[in-house]
Amino acid sequence: MRALLLLLVVTTTSAAAEYDDQLPAWSPDGARIAFQSNRSGRHQIHVLRLADGSTPQVTGGDAPATGPAWSPDGQWLLFDRPADGSQEIFRHELASGTTTQLTREPRAFDAVAAVSPQGDWIAFDSNRLPDELAKIFLMRPDGSEQQLLFATDASVGHPAWSPDGNRIAYRQRANSATRLSELQVFDRRTGESRALTANGATNAAPAWSPDGSALVFTSTVDGNPELYRLELATGALTRLTHDPANDTRATFSPDGRQIAFCSNRSGRFRIYVMNADGTEVRAVTR
Repeated sequence: MRALLLLLVVTTTSAAAEYDDQLPAWSPDGARIAFQSNRSGRHQIHVLRLADGSTPQVTGGDAPATGPAWSPDGQWLLFDRPADGSQEIFRHELASGTTTQLTREPRAFDAVAAVSPQGDWIAFDSNRLPDELAKIFLMRPDGSEQQLLFATDASVGHPAWSPDGNRIAYRQRANSATRLSELQVFDRRTGESRALTANGATNAAPAWSPDGSALVFTSTVDGNPELYRLELATGALTRLTHDPANDTRATFSPDGRQIAFCSNRSGRFRIYVMNADGTEVRAVTR
């Protein structure tokens, strides 16, 4: 099966419990953070309730579930898991527990889904084209109207919708044989992309601030993976985390005041929250 390398998992020796919490996604109401964890033996989607710190598991089954993403109304989650020899995207209704498979592409890897702010489109990664490189596709929330977002010879992925739904930030791999990648942004109104970074490092997993003025993303520009904030109007770049561990996959709170991310600074990956300026970092899963 064709596969894409979507995230770096580093295992270290530590007294921390032997599981990893990764890929946080802040809920639209600000009260919950969805994340993937193998604390039950294999990766499944859990939801952290910030009010009491509980972390109920919301998916199950024999296959792992990864990469959670919220609907704008907070009523359902997207995730991806193996199915019939492929990686496919599923929709999970939180109230009923009903799960629906949205993609069915033989021998492809469909993952890293993101719902538009208006709830009318889902962007996702897929390597279903003949070149077997990751491209960004769109589909409706019921899985219909699957289509290529834009044509490119490069490997692209990690789509992130702007708050107004007009732009999609993404990573573009500089060389398919390496992990080096730069950030780009695609304007759906003009059909054009422009570069956001050009530092020769691995830049990935962009996430928009709620006001659309900035992106937070992971970069190895200073060595190990750290989180950075890019001001879109000025191009000013601010490093937010300073730790020898891997700090990755950031997501803003709906009010823009906080950022959740995952880090293995305790020895295993856990979910952390910090202020939007990088101060007051604290673990929210144990």
